[in-house]
Amino acid sequence: MTRRFAGAAALCGLLAAGCGADESIPRPAAPLSLRGGVVIEPPELAIGETATVEIAVVTPPDHRVEPPETPENVEGLWILAAEQLPPSREAGRWIHRARFLVRARATGELVWPAQTVVVETPRGERVEVALAERPLHVIEVSREFPGRSQPFGLREPREPGRSLGFLLPAALGATLALAAFALVGLVRRTRNARRAAELVQETPAAGGPAPEADAALAAAGAAVEADPVAAADAASAALRRYVAQRTRIPADVSTTEEIAELPTPFLLARRWPELLRLLRALDAARFRPGALTDAANRDALRAELRAARALVNDAEVQAESG
Repeated sequence: MTRRFAGAAALCGLLAAGCGADESIPRPAAPLSLRGGVVIEPPELAIGETATVEIAVVTPPDHRVEPPETPENVEGLWILAAEQLPPSREAGRWIHRARFLVRARATGELVWPAQTVVVETPRGERVEVALAERPLHVIEVSREFPGRSQPFGLREPREPGRSLGFLLPAALGATLALAAFALVGLVRRTRNARRAAELVQETPAAGGPAPEADAALAAAGAAVEADPVAAADAASAALRRYVAQRTRIPADVSTTEEIAELPTPFLLARRWPELLRLLRALDAARFRPGALTDAANRDALRAELRAARALVNDAEVQAESG
């Protein structure tokens, strides 16, 4: 909790310092006061745990901030989700926020890269705001016993030279802290999933995984124009659920990178490369919402959804003929 307060205080300090900058500094042609910052919570985590990367940009009222692009190939991190929040309208300023959910897959000193966000003024002018990189420290799951699954090293009860009276409170505190972080991530993921489900209503279909996935993908295709990001989210969930039902692989709770590292399932062996390609294409649409403002990219997303429907139906036909 202390690290959370420290991170929030750091972001507030950065933004406050930016808003109170010396007026003698040269400004762009438009009379803008724009500042941005990045905070990672928690700034230190164990491998396999998740963290939230929050971007905040302060603008005068009535300005618009384009959704920031998701960085590609961040070393040591998997990007699980992206979320654009409604602006916080305060007296004399608006605060625009975007959040990314990441999972650590390597230890050491990692870096969330520097980025640039685009702000559009009420007069239609576009101004770039630079965001500095932000460090992230990832540790081993256990400092004392690398083979253990606990996040903190605990000595064996028979090991001499250490009092055991503090172990129960320490273990309880660690468990509660992990549960709190897990709950925060679950709430965010649930909120995103609910938003997609509200837009793309799941159409129940009898007959097995393929008809269910086909109905969900068809509904996603019909919703592309209204909300392409939610449609891509729903399509990705439908494909992952289909794989989980057909193969018993936990694809519905795994990232595309994790699925790709698993052995090729026998039941989908012929379609596996195409299925992975589709999941990656949907990830690109989900994590780069700004790209879907272009009509050509929305058409490309519809084409990928048609390819996904063909895949699940053809794979079912192949399974029946086999």
